[in-house]
Amino acid sequence: MSAKLYLNFPQTKLRREISPDGEIIFGRTAASDIDLTGYFEGHPKTISRQHFKISYNKGEGFVLIDLSLNGTRINEVNLAPGERRILRHGDVVKLASDENLVITVSIEADPDITDTIDDPAKLFSTGPVESGPGLFFDEVNSRFMVDGMFIPHEHLTRLETALLKYLYDNRERLCTFDDIAMQVWSDPGWAPGNNTITRAVSNLRKKLDQISPGASEYIQNIRGQGYKVMADQISD
Repeated sequence: MSAKLYLNFPQTKLRREISPDGEIIFGRTAASDIDLTGYFEGHPKTISRQHFKISYNKGEGFVLIDLSLNGTRINEVNLAPGERRILRHGDVVKLASDENLVITVSIEADPDITDTIDDPAKLFSTGPVESGPGLFFDEVNSRFMVDGMFIPHEHLTRLETALLKYLYDNRERLCTFDDIAMQVWSDPGWAPGNNTITRAVSNLRKKLDQISPGASEYIQNIRGQGYKVMADQISD
């Protein structure tokens, strides 16, 4: 799957698709690959001749690097000159701290986050096994167990399996939204926003509850930061 990056200009309601090929410099006049003055009303001179550049890097996705004299902000955080930032869906880019020079970021390539399975009869390909309450990864069968029940491979999507394995391997440690975005999403062109990650975890927790009611509590939400699985909720 290949992601598509779009820059949206709310002031003029224009939109620009950005190719993952090569490096693109944005700024004012012919000094840049893309002249931004046509995307804002008034052709503001506060846009630097070369304000920022965007490139696509394998393993990271789309990356913005500040080149400006007047500054670039992403989600109200100032970038230092030359600082790079991985772009994520929903980011808000502001040029020269000017409320009229706002660009929003859209990335279209949502991974396969499926709904839960409604029929509990479809869940179990095996019966209970000997293990205590909590989560456990059976290395021999390459399967997760929750409260002594195997989680069938078909119950979780590839993405949900990778997400649960990452949280499990990093138990008792806060896994931030950025950590999860970088380590779980296999498509380097897709940089998911926090809402996408939250939806994926929500679906995963619902599926754990379908196997064992209350098992969703094994994945703790650290508000505004990410998720954590506590060690005392793991069966070893």
